[in-house]
Amino acid sequence: MRDWGRLLIRSFGVLHLAYGAIGSIVLVPGLLQILHGNVRFGRHLYERPAYYIAITINCLFVGALIMAGLWLVRLSRRGVTLSNFVLGGEILYWLASSGLSLGLALHGGPAAAIGQSMGAVAGMGDMATSVQVLTGYPLIALVALNFARRHLDHMGYWRKVEPAVS
Repeated sequence: MRDWGRLLIRSFGVLHLAYGAIGSIVLVPGLLQILHGNVRFGRHLYERPAYYIAITINCLFVGALIMAGLWLVRLSRRGVTLSNFVLGGEILYWLASSGLSLGLALHGGPAAAIGQSMGAVAGMGDMATSVQVLTGYPLIALVALNFARRHLDHMGYWRKVEPAVS
């Protein structure tokens, strides 16, 4: 019988690659629009920088998710570690950006312009990771991967597969 921990980790590696591919497919048109200068921004003062920041952060998340997926498929422990950072970072980013944009928009004055700009571009700036948010993937993957990692730690699997780093 096949070990369920290794199967679960490899399965989430494939899911990481799938979510990374979907995010990349959705992200590429936005990047091309930026390169060709075809992005039209609305009436909010800071929409352009907020959009560029959101796109950059999403590119980093998608790239790291793909790298973690490759490591998970190869059953590398660093894939679980990178997944913890990426998925935890995505959760913190979504909470912080939505809370900050709402807080600044409600604050009034000059800070409201920043919050309104962040809110205006949140849908199109975070398009690469929106599928993950809709499915709850980061939280599910964090719990499942760490559960499987603990199982493989207990079985002593990681010490047998990965050579010592010198």
